[in-house]
Amino acid sequence: DCPCILELPIQGGNPDFLIWIVGETKVKNNPLI
Repeated sequence: DCPCILELPIQGGNPDFLIWIVGETKVKNNPLI
């Protein structure tokens, strides 16, 4: 199952939020990261 987050375009935005997203996806062993 893909988190809905991956369907959102990431352009700029809040760096802390982007870091959190990367951390969350790594925890879930996302092959795209």
